[in-house]
Amino acid sequence: MNTEQINPNIHKNTGVKRVFKALLYSFDGLTSTLGLPEAAFRQEVLLAASCSPGLVFSRASCSAFGLIASVLLVLIVELLNSAIEAVVDDISLRDRPLAKAPKT
Repeated sequence: MNTEQINPNIHKNTGVKRVFKALLYSFDGLTSTLGLPEAAFRQEVLLAASCSPGLVFSRASCSAFGLIASVLLVLIVELLNSAIEAVVDDISLRDRPLAKAPKT
């Protein structure tokens, strides 16, 4: 067993560099998501992009906010679903009963 102490601060970014790295990681995640073979997410993004401008310029701001929030919630849930599916596929491509539930 390895008893060597690991310095917890060796790879820690702080300050503006940390925020910049987090922004880059988020951008990498979004660009990789659009490149996934998940047609459902791409269709939902196109639908959201085509419908949202009409809602932004509507007069009923409260209902437009609710509709935009629900569209964003659908996109967030689809991203989480894609992440779970990618992790399950990365672990094993075998047919496993417990892995079937998050993929359906």
